[in-house]
Amino acid sequence: MRSWRIFRFDWKRLWQLIYPYFFQSAEKWIAWLLLIIGNFLLLLASALGPTIVERLGQMLSALAKSDQPRFYQAVSDFALFSLISSIAIGIGYYSLNLLLVRWRSWLSKEIIGQYLTDRAYYRVNSISALDNPDARIAQGIETFLSGLLGLNTLIPIFSGRSFVAASYLWKFSHQLTLLLILLGSFSTWLGYRFFFRTMLKIKYAQSLKEGNFRSGLVKVRENAESIAFYQGENQERGYLEEFLERVFQNRNQLLRWQNLYLGSFSGVNDILVSVLAYTFAGWKILNYGAEIGTLTTVVFNSSVLYMLFSIFGQIIDNLSDTFNALLRLEELRKAIEFPGKSSEDQIHVEEGQQEIAIENLTLTLPYGERILFENFNMSVNAGESILLQGKSGVGKSSLLRALAGLWRSGKGKIIRPYLQDIFFIPQKPYMSFGTLSQQLLYPEVDRGQISHSELEAALVAVNLAQLPGRFGGFECEHDWNKMLSPGEQQRLAFARILLACAQFVVLDEATSALDGENTRIIYKAIADGKRTIISVGHSSSLVELHDRLVQIPPEQ
Repeated sequence: MRSWRIFRFDWKRLWQLIYPYFFQSAEKWIAWLLLIIGNFLLLLASALGPTIVERLGQMLSALAKSDQPRFYQAVSDFALFSLISSIAIGIGYYSLNLLLVRWRSWLSKEIIGQYLTDRAYYRVNSISALDNPDARIAQGIETFLSGLLGLNTLIPIFSGRSFVAASYLWKFSHQLTLLLILLGSFSTWLGYRFFFRTMLKIKYAQSLKEGNFRSGLVKVRENAESIAFYQGENQERGYLEEFLERVFQNRNQLLRWQNLYLGSFSGVNDILVSVLAYTFAGWKILNYGAEIGTLTTVVFNSSVLYMLFSIFGQIIDNLSDTFNALLRLEELRKAIEFPGKSSEDQIHVEEGQQEIAIENLTLTLPYGERILFENFNMSVNAGESILLQGKSGVGKSSLLRALAGLWRSGKGKIIRPYLQDIFFIPQKPYMSFGTLSQQLLYPEVDRGQISHSELEAALVAVNLAQLPGRFGGFECEHDWNKMLSPGEQQRLAFARILLACAQFVVLDEATSALDGENTRIIYKAIADGKRTIISVGHSSSLVELHDRLVQIPPEQ
């Protein structure tokens, strides 16, 4: 179990999640309106609670004395106040739940925007040790906001009832009132001291273990074909069952604390409150002739007053869920905002040039000490194509990551055009959602003035002329990862180069799934003497398709 220090929360972070929506967003006035309406109506319903219970007590007293007018008046009041309370509760919770939906939508868009800005998603998923950022965004935001608004509803509920309950009980019995306050305060201290911290740690661990189990399932889905070729089902089943066992072991521990320990603790306290209320009310009825309806009113108000002073003990489960979600969102935001190493330990990049050059480059693993290579120099003339080769693991692909600005750890200087002027193709091209035309135009899928004839010409150039006919034209949507073979996906990526009219192209094993003939076809299509091309590849057949070969590390 991790140290308690990781569960210390910086309240400024909480304010940073609340303040922008309620004070800076375009929806701030609607947010405040929904919050005020919801809280006011819940406050109204809560304030009517003691009155409703009092009318119920009057009904019982009237029945005991056979007082028909009083009984029917109490029934009429009871029905009216109950109706008003029910309507107020319905509209109040609707307002707050509508606020939850709108706030979640706004906050999700904000975090997704930060996640996809400055390639933070790449740092979070490829470099940082943060687990399951997708689950933190998809589920953590709703859990946090639901818990936060759930805690918010306690304010009007207890504000409305507590004053009436305390006033009534103080008049009824000073001793009972003080005993309930002491019992509630002791329950709050004990709940925080023994239950909250432990349950928060267990729920934090549960989030990690559930995330590991989900990641295992995703891994099987994404590597289904490889696993099937290896016949690795038994091994994967073993991994998943191990993850699942950890989930259930932690879940069993959580259930013990939630139901056995906390449930028993809360149950004993409820019994004590009821015993105290019945004892004092019964003593008044038996010795001082108080009406029988007093019993109902005293028991209800005793419960309200006790819950007010034991509020922490009553909401430990909800609070630990909310705190856990908040902690995981805070970790995500820190990972997104993490700047990496200081500028002194970063590669200097000079952008906006119409050339690509590398000067005295020493490249290290991100946030690590391992040096991949040192003092590497390279220059590429305009319109030249070069091939980078070397043994596996020497840093060829890492050099391209540095060129793309994905890795900045190291020293030296990189001179290049702006990133939007360079077209990068990895070994496994990304197939996005959408139509065939959107695949070809990715990432600028909204680019106008591209006709179907231009799309067809690009497909013909990379030997994919048959694709529109196979899939119903350019505007039909398919799961392209499943519909296209790895070789077809790589050729489609080269068609993107032609349609983007890219003048600087960087290829990382981009023809690994192609035969020699198709490799020659697509290199001929893009090598027009105007494009500057940097390729990484192991095949010796690639040498003749480039102007120059560069070894990494350089041959001595």
